[in-house]
Amino acid sequence: MIRRPRRHLLTLLVLAAACTARPAPEVTSPPAPVADASGDPIVAERREILMLAALASSHAGLGDPVGHDISAVIAWDVEDTSRTPPFVIERNRNFEKQGDMFHAEINTLRAAYEHTRDGALPPGATRKQRQDLYAKDLVHTTLFTTLEPCPMCATTITMARVPRAIYCMEDPGLRDPISHATTVVIPSEFYRRKLTQERSRIAACERANTAMWSAYTAANGSLNITTYLAESGPAVFGPGRTALACWTVRHPENAALLRALQKATGAATCKAA
Repeated sequence: MIRRPRRHLLTLLVLAAACTARPAPEVTSPPAPVADASGDPIVAERREILMLAALASSHAGLGDPVGHDISAVIAWDVEDTSRTPPFVIERNRNFEKQGDMFHAEINTLRAAYEHTRDGALPPGATRKQRQDLYAKDLVHTTLFTTLEPCPMCATTITMARVPRAIYCMEDPGLRDPISHATTVVIPSEFYRRKLTQERSRIAACERANTAMWSAYTAANGSLNITTYLAESGPAVFGPGRTALACWTVRHPENAALLRALQKATGAATCKAA
């Protein structure tokens, strides 16, 4: 006697085969936001020279034993074209401070708070009065950094109420090696705070980011980003330093900012890096 398979068993086998043959969904990277496409050309120029200043700062510190070759800039009211935006610049200081938490973004946030700190605290000030002195210090700032913020820095930037961070190069340690899509989920909105991160599309950053990924591929994915920056620093940061030093202001509203950034980074002389 021949036993025939039950109909529902055949159906399950067909469905199982179909599911097995279905290709895995392709991981794709969403288009990177354009950080420099401001509708205001004055603001667009400001953002570009502020990012160049971060690159020039890293170039100036090449070989210094204080930390990794990563720098950051915080500027206030970049969009207010009626005034020259104040700014602070800092760098990574892990070696100097002997710890892994002294990243450029963290040090720049500390410097920004010190820049705005009001020493005239009223006698017997309440907790609320003390908090109000700093709660809104950074809500109108933009942070520019040479490397994509790590999870610690990104969440700290958010906690500090900085609404926008613009970075030059992607961190391969946070991204898929093929699609370059983000693989690490970092919260960007909490406690009524929200951070928007964007990659800069200025020429110096586009070249630096492309060169980094080419080196990553050539190293078969074993590239360490901080080692790469230490070994390739002149090529990575030199063009940014030269561009800042040789910059011709397109809008007179940015002339004072340019001079201040050139002085702060040691990029006052137009010469090859």
